[in-house]
Amino acid sequence: MTDEKMNYKMNVDISIDNSFYHEQFPRTLILAPHPDDEINLSANLINTFTLNKGEVFVAFATNGDWNASPNIRIKEARASLNILGVKNDNIIFLGYGDSWFSCKSKHMFYTDIGYVESKAGRVQTYACEGFVDYSYICNGKHRYYNVVDFCEDLIDLISNIKPELIVCVDYDEHPDHRMLSICFERALSRILKLNSQYRPEVLKRLAYPLAYCAASDYQLNNLSTRKPEVGDIDRYKGEIIGLNNFQWEKRIRLPITPNAISNNFKRNIVARALKCHKSQYIFGRVGRILNSDEVYWRRRTDNAAYTAKIESTSGNPRYVNDFQLISATDIFELSPVFDDYYWSPDEKDVDKSISFEWDDQEVAYIKLFGNLGNQGKIECLAISFDDGFYQEVGPFPDNGAPIEVVLDKSHIIKKCTLTIKRFSGKEYGLAECEFYRSFCYKSCINPFIKIISDNHFIYNYYVSKKANSVKLDFYNYEVVDKAINLKVLKGESIIVNKTLVIDKRDKNIVIRADVETGNGRIYDQIVVTRVTNFFALNLIQVTKIRFIEFKVFLQKNRDDLFRYIKKYGLVETMKKILNRNRL
Repeated sequence: MTDEKMNYKMNVDISIDNSFYHEQFPRTLILAPHPDDEINLSANLINTFTLNKGEVFVAFATNGDWNASPNIRIKEARASLNILGVKNDNIIFLGYGDSWFSCKSKHMFYTDIGYVESKAGRVQTYACEGFVDYSYICNGKHRYYNVVDFCEDLIDLISNIKPELIVCVDYDEHPDHRMLSICFERALSRILKLNSQYRPEVLKRLAYPLAYCAASDYQLNNLSTRKPEVGDIDRYKGEIIGLNNFQWEKRIRLPITPNAISNNFKRNIVARALKCHKSQYIFGRVGRILNSDEVYWRRRTDNAAYTAKIESTSGNPRYVNDFQLISATDIFELSPVFDDYYWSPDEKDVDKSISFEWDDQEVAYIKLFGNLGNQGKIECLAISFDDGFYQEVGPFPDNGAPIEVVLDKSHIIKKCTLTIKRFSGKEYGLAECEFYRSFCYKSCINPFIKIISDNHFIYNYYVSKKANSVKLDFYNYEVVDKAINLKVLKGESIIVNKTLVIDKRDKNIVIRADVETGNGRIYDQIVVTRVTNFFALNLIQVTKIRFIEFKVFLQKNRDDLFRYIKKYGLVETMKKILNRNRL
């Protein structure tokens, strides 16, 4: 028996299963800003994919050398990824400097030519003893710390690996995270325009509000990822979720790895991976990071605009097919300020049009993103094809969410013209224009279903013995217009209208949902466990999390605590800690 299968049997009731765990997974590249962000971004995805022999590469943009030795950070990252199932040969270090608290003039995002010096005293990419930075492996030379070299490294990385799926951080409240998000999209845009045969699937995710800084809400029945709200959590000063592609109801929810279902953190593989990053004290955030789902937003890359010749009556048309829905010239502003990301015609332009030309292009679905904010927007936009098709759409949403046009039939066209008929305010335009052959998209992640209760993904679901019923429902990924069957496999309990009616004789109830699709039969299987002391068990689980948080807090702030106690006394120090909400 392999180690992976042993882990699976050790950690999970064999009654808990999902067809998702047995799929053929795509060649995947994870782009993480720092060592430890591989967990914040995709710990569950990594382990699920590697369990079934999926090829996963993880690339770290920086060495995390701001507040710790790169020798420590890099080795911690490798240990963490080895636990999650990633081979050493697939762990990549781009080797740039961590620039968390650097002033703007010292952050390489603002440097096109020359270089900046990192806090660690470096000006070129490097890795610790026993490792080599990616540029030196590929090109025999180190890259300088500037944004041009960084983008070139990303282009080389993606072009060489050619992943089918790319997972990248989005616009978190950290300059390095923001730089990676923006530069990745710049790099991918160049690749998509140069290579019309390469069209990977992209998943973006916010590492801070969805994991590292999320609410500490881990319980006996692990909750799904909570929608973050500005003011409720740290490092989320400006709304990102709710803008353009980041619509909460459009999020993709992936099941957690079967090795992360256990409430025993010695068996939970994500908790074990977290413990590897001792220098960052990240295990103290285990109650924030562990959820019952992993949330992403998808970007398609089969947009025909990447191969179009584009002209506008005024303004710079390069924005509408650059893959970037947002951008910023200031990545240090805590509350995000977006600029330099959308086409806007000149004030005196009478026509206010932008056109796309191809030799021949099939179009059946159009997706148009406008600008963000309340300083202006497009109220009415005309879409016209050279075959005579004409349709007006609008007004565009204030939050940059797309207007989607699903055509009655496919059109083979040579030219599409978009004309702004009416607008309001002074700041209005188009951030991105997307033209597709079909509304339907063939994801490289196969369809799956997941049983939910109260909108939470459930696996081993505990209920009080006093409970008479449990309401159930489904989350489905890419399963359209199919009747899902729900039945009890083990126990005397029954399902009535998606409600589990509990028979008091049952202790463990095995429930299965399945459906026949074009890819074969897909299924999800869970266990409902009845316990006498549910509230006590839940309290123990929550208390365990609080104890871990407090213990790690003491470890991290030991020197400060001794200094405060000596200066203010024990009672006054505890008051200051509680007031600062450090826990």
